[in-house]
Amino acid sequence: MNNKGITLIEILVSLVIVSVLMAGFYSTFLSQHMVYTAQETITDMTQAARASVSKMVQELRMAGYKKPGEVLNGISVATPTTIRVLADLNRDGDTADPDEQVDYAYDAGTKEITRTANNQSEIVCGGVTSFNFSYTLADGSVTSAPTNPENIRKITINFTVQSEKPVTKTGEHSNISLTLDITPRNMGL
Repeated sequence: MNNKGITLIEILVSLVIVSVLMAGFYSTFLSQHMVYTAQETITDMTQAARASVSKMVQELRMAGYKKPGEVLNGISVATPTTIRVLADLNRDGDTADPDEQVDYAYDAGTKEITRTANNQSEIVCGGVTSFNFSYTLADGSVTSAPTNPENIRKITINFTVQSEKPVTKTGEHSNISLTLDITPRNMGL
């Protein structure tokens, strides 16, 4: 029996075992990092989509806001991809003041939702792969193109946003779909 120490073979066997264990740890770490990055991208995308439409939701809820006793149809244009919201925010009897006439429109070519007010347009949300408004009318029917916007009682927005960066090794982008139901508080009063 040799009690002088360990042999070269024992060191090499130990080195091979440690290398296999380290390769396993690295593989696990790498896959966990990819899952974390994908989830972080999806979370960021969801938060950005919700935050970008929050002003739209607020303005749609205010459609038809006016001075008591005045008559104001809060929505003058309602199509599957465009809506014009009117509100007399300062209660002066007209909708000619800043932010009292607001248009939201989806452009499938640029994949953007834009907000136009005061002759200035701004991008509300980009990377939108599908978008549509649908409208619930006073009689309970649902349509995407109401003949009389005055009868709108609820607006439903369905849209899908695609991540800017791929989230998988194969280069696939993640998509998140959101549905928002908005009831204008001042319509039909």
